[in-house]
Amino acid sequence: MLLIVLVLFIGFNIFLMEKDGSKIKHVVHLSDWKTLVTGNLEKTLQTEGVVVPAEKHPVFIDLQASFKNFLVKKGEVVEIGTPLFEYESSDQEEQTALLEAEITRLEAEKKHVMTYMEELVKMKSNIHPVSSSNRADDAKDNRTADSVEAASIRELSLSIDQAIAEKELVQKNIEESIRQYETQRESIQEGIKGLTIFSPFEGKVESLSFELENPVITIISENPIVEGFLSEKQVEKVEPDMPVKLYSSQSKAAIPGKIDIIEDLPSEEASLDRDSFYRFTVKPESEDEKWRIGHHLQTEVILAEAKKVPVVAKKSVEKKEGQAFLWVLTENGIVEKRMIQQGLLVHNRQEIKSGIEIGEYYVPDPKEVSRTSPFITSFQWDKQIVHTWKKASSRKIVKYLLIGMFQK
Repeated sequence: MLLIVLVLFIGFNIFLMEKDGSKIKHVVHLSDWKTLVTGNLEKTLQTEGVVVPAEKHPVFIDLQASFKNFLVKKGEVVEIGTPLFEYESSDQEEQTALLEAEITRLEAEKKHVMTYMEELVKMKSNIHPVSSSNRADDAKDNRTADSVEAASIRELSLSIDQAIAEKELVQKNIEESIRQYETQRESIQEGIKGLTIFSPFEGKVESLSFELENPVITIISENPIVEGFLSEKQVEKVEPDMPVKLYSSQSKAAIPGKIDIIEDLPSEEASLDRDSFYRFTVKPESEDEKWRIGHHLQTEVILAEAKKVPVVAKKSVEKKEGQAFLWVLTENGIVEKRMIQQGLLVHNRQEIKSGIEIGEYYVPDPKEVSRTSPFITSFQWDKQIVHTWKKASSRKIVKYLLIGMFQK
């Protein structure tokens, strides 16, 4: 009889729980739960780079003229106007012709610079100040928009002023070079032999061609950049101005930089027999690094990032019919299925854009829950129980203690 009564009791309870519209509530036991907190996510691309000069300037000679000797050495630092080499010729007309050619080239370059400066001045004059809006409705939004636009105009004006100042310096250097060549021309015309070619660039002498093959001298800039190559798949993910972290054996901390140039053409002639690679450059944000040309670095391109955003483990997100959900623990003692909007996913860490607030509790393993229902959890000291106990009211403490003792 006892066995029959026990079977009937269990069977009746199962019937009530599974019956459609039953008022019997299912209580879910959760082995673990977590508080939604913020974190930082970075989606990166790893590659290698090498330190190279930012600019290379070739210097050519007239192969028809008689070369005398170099006036600089490899590795020597030169400025604009530094003597580079000499021609040797007793023909005054030939020397004068060479000087005339240099003067003509520099004057054309000066004219180009002056034209560019005129365009910059014209561009600056066309920048109009922001006129304040007097509309009563959403005046605050209008003031904010005007402030942002005014800041953009100031930034543009400053950049134009900087460009004009740089071009003025270039113009002065060109004029000084013209003056030097004109002085040489006067000396030749007065019977003094020899013709010296001056450097039109500043930097360091990288190479000299003692075989007198053009370019006879290569001058490199002293400010370095980082150069690397991207595969066909990688180059589709990288864009100019993306932030970069540079790792060097000379520095413990990462050195910040930005993608500067991504070349459209492959580094080698395209072929069906091999993959194509595309050159890119990184401009370091710090100029304090004393890198040697040729020094190798590890390059980490940040493709996407999200800072101080809600983050959960990827496995905590339940997906169904193209929608994403989290099981959230409410203050009413109910675990409910909450639709969420996902953001950046990096190494099984998922950004949550909406659907749950910071500080709310969620179920890290959605397999433990199958429906919206009341829940109980195991007593866990690592969940800041003392802090929670202090914050809760006496009535709520008694309520949760009774639930924990009688609902199993």
